[in-house]
Amino acid sequence: MQARSSVGRRILAETQGSAVRPSSDGERTVRVRKPNRDARIGMRLGLHPVSGQVVISDLYQGYPAVETGRLFVGDAVKSINGVRIDSVDLAMQIIRLAEGNVEFVMTNVYTEAVSAIARGDSAKILGSVAARAPPPPPPPPVPAAAV
Repeated sequence: MQARSSVGRRILAETQGSAVRPSSDGERTVRVRKPNRDARIGMRLGLHPVSGQVVISDLYQGYPAVETGRLFVGDAVKSINGVRIDSVDLAMQIIRLAEGNVEFVMTNVYTEAVSAIARGDSAKILGSVAARAPPPPPPPPVPAAAV
């Protein structure tokens, strides 16, 4: 069965046991079931080397994050349980303290970069990369002239 509208897709996803709600701006909301505070959901997070966003760097088989079928390595984490994510430590703390459903708002890093370029924000992306780059080494000394 194929739904035609976003409302229909959401209803269909909920009735079929899927835990995803896509949106029109490329973001998607994924709910991962965490039975208790001590349970692990089976994902590793890291920073994207270019964009600096928190991304999924690894998923582990047999854990709830993989079982959703909606989380992928390389996805950027926008928010967790309604909290905007700007560091890996913050994301891990929210996940560790959560119990029940953990709600992720995700997007693809590539989609985010393409959208920024289309909006004319490519200088912002390139500027943030340049800001994190180490400074160039000093020039070599000029040899003394022989007299």
